[in-house]
Amino acid sequence: ITGSRTFFCSWLGESSTPGQRPKIILSPNSNGFNDQNNPKYVLNFWTRDPEASNLNAMNQDNASWAFNQKFSNIDIEIGTSNNGAVAIRLQGAEGAGISDSDIDITNGYVGISGGSGSGGSHINIKITGGKIGMDLRYAKPVPTLVCITLINQTETAIIYGGLESLNAVGLDITTQISGPVIKVQPPNWAVSLYNYGPVSIVDSKIIFTGNQPNTIAIGTANRSMYLNNIYIQGADKVLVNPDGSNFLANKDG
Repeated sequence: ITGSRTFFCSWLGESSTPGQRPKIILSPNSNGFNDQNNPKYVLNFWTRDPEASNLNAMNQDNASWAFNQKFSNIDIEIGTSNNGAVAIRLQGAEGAGISDSDIDITNGYVGISGGSGSGGSHINIKITGGKIGMDLRYAKPVPTLVCITLINQTETAIIYGGLESLNAVGLDITTQISGPVIKVQPPNWAVSLYNYGPVSIVDSKIIFTGNQPNTIAIGTANRSMYLNNIYIQGADKVLVNPDGSNFLANKDG
């Protein structure tokens, strides 16, 4: 009944076979998981607000109190006919995050929803298939992504709409869509323009393997971009701003 600074939920996978992780499997055609208009989480981390003034409010999630919530060294696989499934939602603050996990959402909708910031992070994750790899539209401020592999999402690899900066190092994205592969949008609850924050991507690569026209790596939504040591293959444009201005790429190189 308090915040999770002390009473946090931490899932750490163990295995008797070296090199293997335990795996959570959503059975094919599971009840309630086949409607993309009403997505359903396989795993949902949430935290009560200990300062809530009434019982109804106390039973609502308040991610500002979600400290140290962890999901690590466990894989997730979505069975067939579950196209509304979201593998895991973790919107957390200090110490929260997902790490060392392979998430197969070939038959699902979203790999990771929420986003941990304010001292939280997501590290060493591979997400295969699905429509959206990481839906970070409501991430806590300044999330960090490290060594994230995203393979063949059909809508976009990453959506970011959180407060302040997104810092990503070691992204490895392979896609067959036209893009944008990384979609950046204004913060969902910005108090002012100061809450926009830049998106910083370092030591990463985006590779287009399909034959789609007008391929775009990044859509900026009027937020500043910092790119350093980025390899992009098969894109017409590295990034596009809402006013139509863009940074052209060498599609054949």
